[in-house]
Amino acid sequence: MLSGKNRFVIDLHSDFLHCIKYGKKCVTSPENLKDSPVKIQFFAIFLLQREKNFLMLARELKSVVKLMKENNMFWGRDLNEIIENIDNDKVIGIPAIEGAEILDIFPTWEWVLWLGVRYITITWNFSNRFADAALDNEKNKGLSIDGRNLLRWMDSKKIIADVSHISEKSFKYVIDTTSLPVIASHSNAYSLCEHPRNLKDYQIKEIADTGGTIGVNFCKTFLGEGGSGLDLIVNHIKYISNLVGTEFVSIGSDFDGSKTPDDMKEPKDFLILRERLRKEGFSEKDIENIFFNNVLRIIKEIKR
Repeated sequence: MLSGKNRFVIDLHSDFLHCIKYGKKCVTSPENLKDSPVKIQFFAIFLLQREKNFLMLARELKSVVKLMKENNMFWGRDLNEIIENIDNDKVIGIPAIEGAEILDIFPTWEWVLWLGVRYITITWNFSNRFADAALDNEKNKGLSIDGRNLLRWMDSKKIIADVSHISEKSFKYVIDTTSLPVIASHSNAYSLCEHPRNLKDYQIKEIADTGGTIGVNFCKTFLGEGGSGLDLIVNHIKYISNLVGTEFVSIGSDFDGSKTPDDMKEPKDFLILRERLRKEGFSEKDIENIFFNNVLRIIKEIKR
């Protein structure tokens, strides 16, 4: 187990909670995280249509919290508790919601606060009643009235809007509606890989203007071609850093939710990425920003 001072990563996106349901080998399991440099792991609460049952979700989350406790890890619901445990050897798991349609199964949206959710990814790959997705047909012409009401509620409860997965038109409405920093928890630069899930330069700049961050995604589909997986990940980090500064770049691995390169396939490989960034000329301050400080700043700023 690594000590607190050797834990230098906040990863904005993992699909462990979905992966574990099907008995798969999950690389961001609590067992693996305790031997990695990860300090805070955001876990996406994601449900397929057939899985949308609140009691089932509650049972699953209860078993995950138990597994965390058994592996020197805890569910970070309270901001003060998160901050107090930053320097020790415990790994902190923080929930996020991927696909706001999940809210429809909750008895009340206040459950989101009780769970400790810090951000909501408005859509997954399919459009919902709140917004249009980047990989689906347009249904709402961007953000629906329900979507705007959702964002206002999120603002009032200090829950961050995540624009990964949403359409370009939906993105514009989110930027114009929310008063909080906006994040893209797991997205890359469209200029390097022309995929609808990636962000165009103006979108990257507008996220930075809100004080938010872009979590670079390790999914092979969104990295492009022309080198090893590590090469391509570094290229996206460099591109976004050159565009808006290292203060607005983070990590959103998408481990357990996508196929990642063989040279970046598990949390231990963050050590390799750190060394590579050093060789590329990133300063220690830049690296600390990318791996840790940028997300921690947002968590601290949005007090709840």
